Amino acid sequence: MSDHVHTFAGSPLDRASRQRREAAWVGQRLQESESRFLPLRDLEVLVRAHSATELAWLTRDEASELAELDTAAVMLGLWDGVPHFALDLPDADPLAETEFRELRSVAPELSGPETAIAAQARSLVDWHARHQFCAACGAATRVGLGGGMRACDACGAEHFPRVDPVVIMLVIDGDRCLLGHGRGRAGNTYTCLAGFVEPGETIEEAVRREVLEESNVRVGSVRYHSSQPWPFPSSLMLGC
Repeated sequence: MSDHVHTFAGSPLDRASRQRREAAWVGQRLQESESRFLPLRDLEVLVRAHSATELAWLTRDEASELAELDTAAVMLGLWDGVPHFALDLPDADPLAETEFRELRSVAPELSGPETAIAAQARSLVDWHARHQFCAACGAATRVGLGGGMRACDACGAEHFPRVDPVVIMLVIDGDRCLLGHGRGRAGNTYTCLAGFVEPGETIEEAVRREVLEESNVRVGSVRYHSSQPWPFPSSLMLGC
């Protein structure tokens, strides 16, 4: 088992799961001058490029000039006690010396902890945008738990962000391995096989099924290696 922390993993944030149950506590964090806000526009993150690329965190005063924080901000957690939020700004222009970047392209330039924070922010903002209405009754939903869920006042349903499990596997036979190349993928790039875990499957069963479907190869033993958040939009890659 590798101890390597993958890109999009290793977040330094305390998600404050207990504290955020109190709406007043979240409201107080929104008002603190020390709080920091990460803008996203169309799921692109705002970054600054100096000697190194970094996430462009805004102060509370800067963020409040761009949006109503009570409705647009989603709490990510606490970093060394400082509240950090994501801010969905679909029509925002970048500030001076900043630019909005697609997370896949900018991730190699960010520090490990910042890739994990950006992954969480991107997934949560995307989930909130997709769940404005209740899946049970169709009524409008509202944000709860500082952005950790959405509630429907019409029928009482509570909706929480979900993560889709995906198996990604390196099939080996001695010193040989099996890789794939998608027909629609440009260039001479080969990758590990991967696919979503289906209802009622274990990780091992999903690995065997996906390999058989994609390559017509039957595999034997399956060994779990490590996992990686994959915020496109919200998957968990289970490496085997």
